[in-house]
Amino acid sequence: IDTKRVVLDDIMYLSRDSQICADCILLNQTLIVNESMLTGESNDIVKQPGDLLYSGSYVVSGQAYARVDKIGKDSFIEGLQQAANKFRRSPSQILRSLRRLFLVIGTLVIAIGSLTALTYWLLGNFNSVESIKDSIDNISGSMVSMIPSGLYLLTSVALAVGVIALAKKKAQVQDFYSVEMLARTNVLCIDKTGTITDGTMFVKSFFPLGGREKDEIAQIISNVLIATKDDNATAKALRAHFSYDLSAGINTAIPFNSENKYSAASFKGGKTYIIGAIEFLDLINKKSVLSKAEEYTSLGYRVLVVGEASSPIQNSHISGLVTPLAIVVLQDKIRPNAAQTFRWFKDNNVAIKVISGDSASTTSEIARQAGIQGAENYISLENMTLENVKEVALYYTVFGRVTPEQKEVIVETLKENKNTVAMTGDGVNDILALKRADCSIAMASGTDAAKNVSHIVLLDSDFSVLPDVVGEGRRVINNLQRTASLFLVKTCFAVFFSVAFLVASLILRNKDIQYPFTTNNMYIWEILSIGIPAFFLSLQKSQG
Repeated sequence: IDTKRVVLDDIMYLSRDSQICADCILLNQTLIVNESMLTGESNDIVKQPGDLLYSGSYVVSGQAYARVDKIGKDSFIEGLQQAANKFRRSPSQILRSLRRLFLVIGTLVIAIGSLTALTYWLLGNFNSVESIKDSIDNISGSMVSMIPSGLYLLTSVALAVGVIALAKKKAQVQDFYSVEMLARTNVLCIDKTGTITDGTMFVKSFFPLGGREKDEIAQIISNVLIATKDDNATAKALRAHFSYDLSAGINTAIPFNSENKYSAASFKGGKTYIIGAIEFLDLINKKSVLSKAEEYTSLGYRVLVVGEASSPIQNSHISGLVTPLAIVVLQDKIRPNAAQTFRWFKDNNVAIKVISGDSASTTSEIARQAGIQGAENYISLENMTLENVKEVALYYTVFGRVTPEQKEVIVETLKENKNTVAMTGDGVNDILALKRADCSIAMASGTDAAKNVSHIVLLDSDFSVLPDVVGEGRRVINNLQRTASLFLVKTCFAVFFSVAFLVASLILRNKDIQYPFTTNNMYIWEILSIGIPAFFLSLQKSQG
């Protein structure tokens, strides 16, 4: 049936590559699912009977039945989007200033217009149809001349020009005033994967243990990869480096998952091999292996161990001791222009906050290698309450093991301390923080939910264009602020002469005073109000 017809308590049959269309409860078998759309992390997760499966995730391995538990607005992903879809006013300072300015000017125009009409009545100018017509002509000229009508035009044109310029830099602007907010940003919150790094890894090196040959280790790793059919970033890096054909028959396999932190396979020759994180395996001589691994983890590398299990796979688990055969060192690929990009932000007084779901120490080292100032100042938010997150948000540069709600709290805390905050993101887990940020930036390669709530979308998913985007925004806003004051010159002249005319008319009641603003000459003031700023804009343009 069509997914729109799924209702509560329906039973769904799920198999490999199935998209989960509603929150449901797993009934009978173990499944391995990918929740990257929700969490932003590519790690696969093992789900046992009774566990909740979230809509938006998909099945990596296994076959099972699941009962629909929540649909529509009650589902987890819809809850995140509904929280992000709450109406919010634009935080633009220019927009607020324009509204306040026109409120003051509007009040002033009405007051002076009323006083002018009262003065005309006291002077007896409403005695005939002709005098009433002339009086209305003068009053309307006075009121229109005091309104800086070209100011809104200048603002719209300047921002539109900025949007066109940003489009040429492959940045799609979804809100005019986000150009201004990006220009005013002094804190930028970013993720590690896809921003500092390009989301891929490669094998830096590997070291056999216990006298094993490198070719033998490479063959073992290839066999496990073929058996498990893992397709995450780690597996892709290993497969690119160890590209051997299968050399033994497969009995059972355990694909990688973030709960066990390992993948394993039992082969027909009686051997069972395992690849995973050292901390999560019951290794022989584990302290020695950990000591060797720490030499590389302290440098920001990821370290895996290849081992041989003493017993075959049973109930999707490995039991007993594991003999270490080799350690494999992997490195995230840092974007080649990352250091230059972060140096620009440092020189322009924009602080960087790295918010990641990965390990805090590893993220810190990668941030340090990318040239982020204060990267050594890191903290893990794992199992930390939102109140505690609020207390530490201002004092650290790198945050690891962060949940969507914690991201939102970090952004809110930064804003509460008078910062203008920009946030980059690409997953559903980012939308709460993106919605709270003064300026939200999404990657085109991200989810539709993230792009829909963002002010700016980077069409090439290239973080390195942000300095150009910020620079363009600052240029537009600076020019706009310089020229906007020129429009107020006409308003000041109009108010001055109107008040002066009223005073002179009351003092010299029997004298014929020529009113400076009428419907016949107010167009001259309007032309001047646009022509003078246009001249200065063209002068600035010619000077670069």
